[in-house]
Amino acid sequence: KKKKMTKKIVYLGLDGGGTSTTLTAIEIKNRALTKKEDWIVLGRVETEGSNVNSVGLEKAKEVITSAFKSLMNQIPFAFIIRGIGCGMAGHTSIKDHLASWILEVIPSQSTPPTILIRSDTNSALASGTFGVMEGIILISGTGMNTQGMISDSNGTLHMVSAGGWGPLLGDYGSGYEIGRDVLREVTRMHDGFISKSQLYDDVLDHFDIHTFPDLIGKIYKDTRWNVVASCARIAFSLYDSDDVAKSIVDRTSYHLLNYINHVANKIKLINDKPVPLILCGSIL
Repeated sequence: KKKKMTKKIVYLGLDGGGTSTTLTAIEIKNRALTKKEDWIVLGRVETEGSNVNSVGLEKAKEVITSAFKSLMNQIPFAFIIRGIGCGMAGHTSIKDHLASWILEVIPSQSTPPTILIRSDTNSALASGTFGVMEGIILISGTGMNTQGMISDSNGTLHMVSAGGWGPLLGDYGSGYEIGRDVLREVTRMHDGFISKSQLYDDVLDHFDIHTFPDLIGKIYKDTRWNVVASCARIAFSLYDSDDVAKSIVDRTSYHLLNYINHVANKIKLINDKPVPLILCGSIL
């Protein structure tokens, strides 16, 4: 008589941003989850961004479903997925689609997994506090967002936020803003309003072009936010040697500090106890 195979319980976490997407599978060893030894990472997939507001619905589905397919092949034993937590940039635009995309590609189960879809700010805060939903979270990647969560004297949880409106409405302190400012400054260099610096040459190298007018085709042909945001790394690499790059990064730092102070002052009106500050995103 064949012995019935026992399947292990696993949990998945999806972090979908404008810059990158990370999908992780874990097996829980201690449900307290207060230290890293309480779980074992079984597999991880890191891939390109999946913010639907930047890459579009079709591309977001391709990125996310491919990540799940790849992760399923990494888990080294028979398993049942008990729950999937999703922290997504642009989650209001994807929440009606995401669960069905996931269920299409994971192994079928008699009881489907619980799928929770939240903002990337919620998951980022929880990642820095081991699930305690109080604190201030600042995310700066392709986009940016700031959120504060705190309980009042009656135990009611309050949330305040600032930013996160997308590049067209003003993601001050984001990778997009830095990249946009880099591109604007090099156009001013090309037109002769300011002197050319290393920033000019590095932008041409970044896009693998030899003449400046070719930049128009590169930028307007692919309007995804992360294409512009990718120029942020140029400013950081030249921070110590290029005055224009330095001024761009310093201005961004001011914006981010302003967001933190603004949210901190808001939650202080609710409860003035100390709270942790969590920093996330490719810019930070």
